[in-house]
Amino acid sequence: MKNPEIRKSSINKSNKKIELYRGKINRLDRKLIKLILKRIKKVKIIGSIKKSEGISINNEKRENEILKAIDRISRNPDLSEHIKTIYKTIFEISKKIEKEEP
Repeated sequence: MKNPEIRKSSINKSNKKIELYRGKINRLDRKLIKLILKRIKKVKIIGSIKKSEGISINNEKRENEILKAIDRISRNPDLSEHIKTIYKTIFEISKKIEKEEP
């Protein structure tokens, strides 16, 4: 039977590694949130312009450009699909925000 102290030590090292990476993820999340908030500010401006000019909120051409750019930027087809899913959600939320703009 393995020594329980060795196993406990291994678990503690793993937990420390996990916590280290969680801290890094937390810092990335803070940056992402700040970037998303900046993006929303721009979306609101675009929404105001579209409303005042009578331009449609929907712009499939623009969405497709962004989705294609994801493939170029990520260079990983498997991850690109996940990122595209996130962006499709961002598009839907952005359209709601644009519609709300006075």
